[in-house]
Amino acid sequence: MAGTDGRRRTGGDGASGGLTSAEREELKAVRKEVREQQQTIEILKESDGLLREGERPVSELYRLIHAEKATYPIVLLCRVLEVAPRCPRDA
Repeated sequence: MAGTDGRRRTGGDGASGGLTSAEREELKAVRKEVREQQQTIEILKESDGLLREGERPVSELYRLIHAEKATYPIVLLCRVLEVAPRCPRDA
């Protein structure tokens, strides 16, 4: 059966241009990685220089984590800001 663009569609076995299950899994993984990289960039922009060399005010890092935890996963925030993941929840 032809799609709207005139190309033949398949059930996903990869025979005529569809994605195999392995390709779908790879695409899913790549999309997740891209999403995490985009979030990392946004976090770094919002950190407002907290990661510059020199003194790192831990209280400011925790304040940022607390403020952004509704937007980003805490684990990602902690990894980007180089803070132990359990600390913000315990504090």
